This record gives sequence, C-alpha cells and structure tokens, in this order.
Amino acid sequence: MKKLIYILSLLFIGFTSCNEDFNEGISPQSNPQEGAQSFEGLTLKLGSNFNNALSLANFAVTDTLKAIEATASPELNAKSKIEYTLEISKTADFAKVAEMDAGTGSQLKVADLNTAFRTIFGNSPAQKDVYVRCKAYIVEGTSRIQYGDYFNFGSTKVTPIPLDVTIDEAYSLVKNAGSSWDVANMTVFNHSSENVYDDPIFTLTFQTTANNTMIKFVPKSLLSQVQNNVWTGVVGAKTDGTTDLTGDLTTSNSGSIVIATAQWVKVTLNMMTSKYTVELLGQISPYLWTPGAHQVGRQRHPPSCIQPIWT
Repeated sequence: MKKLIYILSLLFIGFTSCNEDFNEGISPQSNPQEGAQSFEGLTLKLGSNFNNALSLANFAVTDTLKAIEATASPELNAKSKIEYTLEISKTADFAKVAEMDAGTGSQLKVADLNTAFRTIFGNSPAQKDVYVRCKAYIVEGTSRIQYGDYFNFGSTKVTPIPLDVTIDEAYSLVKNAGSSWDVANMTVFNHSSENVYDDPIFTLTFQTTANNTMIKFVPKSLLSQVQNNVWTGVVGAKTDGTTDLTGDLTTSNSGSIVIATAQWVKVTLNMMTSKYTVELLGQISPYLWTPGAHQVGRQRHPPSCIQPIWT
C-alpha cells in the first residue's frame, strides 16, 4: 500500500498538468445488480438511492442522489479526493451510453439522470432495466487521473420523471353522421411500430358519406366505456361543432369536429402536442386502384389494407 501511495504521489508531482488515464485492471461484469466492485484498495457499490427500484418522481429535479458508495478507499494525501462519472445503458455491453458527473458519489443530479434516461430510452414513462457502471478518478487540483477501469454494477430499475402528457397506445375514429354516434363501427388510426411517446403521430384516411359528419377520437383504453355510452376522457376539439381544419385537442368536455361536405378525409393527431389536422381530399378515392378486367364484379373501392396515395 505504501508503494502505491508513493507512486501516486510521484504522478501528482511530476504530471500536475497531465490528464491521461491510469488503467491497470478491469472489474468483473455480470447481471443483474452486482455487489461491491474493487480495484487496488478501492471498493465501490451503488449508492443507497439505487438499492431498490428508483423512481425519479419521488424527488425534486434539483435533488441529488447517492449514486456510488465507497466501502474501502486507498490512502491518499490530504489534497487528493476520488470523484466519479456514472454511465447508463439499455444493454449489458454498453453499446450506447449516457454519462453523468456524480461528484464524490452523492452528487448525482436527479435532472441529469432523467436527461440521461431520456437519451437512452426515449420519452417512454415506463420503468426500465438500466445497466450502470462508473469510472473513478483521483483528483488533486487540476490533475485528474483515472483509477482502474470501469466498475460495473450490473442492472437496476429506474422510472423517469413522468411527462406532462399521457398518450394511449392506440386511438379509434368514431363518427356521427345523423342522430347518434356509430360506436359499433369505430376505425383504428394507423401508427408506426415506435413507442407512442417517441412517435406520437396517428393518422387515418377515411370516407364520410353524409354532410356534416361529426368525428371524435377514442383512446383504446376507453373503447368498452364508450360502447356503454360513457364519454368521459374521449379526445375531441376544444370547441364543439368546429369546422376548423387544425386545432387543439382536449379530453375535458371534448367537442366534435364537423366535416361539412361528404368526401374523403385524412386526419392526423399529434398526441404529444394535443393538435389535430384535417385534410379534405375530395370525392376521388385516395387509394391506389388499378383498373382492368381483373376488377370486374369487385367492390368499387379497395380494401382498407391498400396503401393510400396520401401518407
């Protein structure tokens, strides 16, 4: 140990302006969360805030977390200290990482961890398995020397600070072309394979067959409720009966959007910004439909699975 301290002292004296890494070992890696990790007298484990599933909603964004705890430390001179950077990833190989400053171990900012979580996992509000590792540095003045290689802690569970908006996994169009809402024939909006918080855009191209057709949008979680004529939470316009082609969406006493003239229509919903857009496409079907003898006797319009020209 005295030899180690002597070597470190020489490094600080001779290379006070140097910032190169000091790499002499690799900590073992495994999953899930591992116990203490050691290198040359320094033994680390995840801090107490990571011992159980960590929900960032339980903290203020200005709070700091106990991220790393040293259960054993090498002897250092009075002017030296050990600081850490923390890295998180969604995979055990750390193919993509987000890095944060953890100070001396208990100065990891909640805001920084939440930002790092969003960088790795996107806007999903769901709890995720997060792989965690850190690098340790011996710091004296402006000198900063990495001590060992990565200390790997396996995985732990983290839930980010929730967004201000809740997005359902799917939405359906419901129409009222007369005196009642046709809840028996709702049509599901199209959506990509991405998480709805990373791609909040839903689109649907459809035909109205009567003037002044009213439309609203039903979250998947409320389908059975609406079929029982309970409309609380249904998405619609802020102004009932509006014919505006763009506007704000609401779930509080939502109103209908009116398609004044029977025609083909494309509706786009942005559920992150709570905005809608209506495109009036006219009387000609927007679907690709090849004429020819092979179509004789078939329906006038193609099945809904045919890709529309407007996307």
